[in-house]
Amino acid sequence: VVTGPPVTVKVLTEPARSTVYLGRTFRGSGGVTMQEPRGTQAQVRCSAEGHVDGTVAVTWDHDKTVTCRMRRRSKCVDGLHNPFDDCPDAGPVSSP
Repeated sequence: VVTGPPVTVKVLTEPARSTVYLGRTFRGSGGVTMQEPRGTQAQVRCSAEGHVDGTVAVTWDHDKTVTCRMRRRSKCVDGLHNPFDDCPDAGPVSSP
């Protein structure tokens, strides 16, 4: 039930330079403040190039700050070892 005066929620994002959506509506970049009626419940989505979208469930019950976290997309190439991502093993390196 949505009642009462507006409540402010500040949405931080990781990584910081990300876009923030409430439903399908663009609301700003990381650090945006959103004001909704007290009692509103919604999923906030954050998006950044090269990352898998993140979401955070928010209830506008009191003024607060929340963080929406994304994870970097894995970059895997067959036959190459990527030390930074969880890719299938490339196997032993053969000499010419």
